[in-house]
Amino acid sequence: MTLAQVVDGVVLVVRHGVSDRALIEQAIVDIGKQKILGVVFNGHKSNFITSRLINKSYAYYGDYYRKSVQ
Repeated sequence: MTLAQVVDGVVLVVRHGVSDRALIEQAIVDIGKQKILGVVFNGHKSNFITSRLINKSYAYYGDYYRKSVQ
């Protein structure tokens, strides 16, 4: 909170499944919404379905570039 008073903006890093929502909301109120630049959700454990949906294009391009190098 001390640093938030002397900087132009703050990025909150929130641990998924651990950080209490009420404490996050209170931190936003204490810091001030105008200074919050964004929130990073850290520690998210993906499951098979989301990893296949999210990483589908990565695998495609990764295979594309891997084939061109060989």
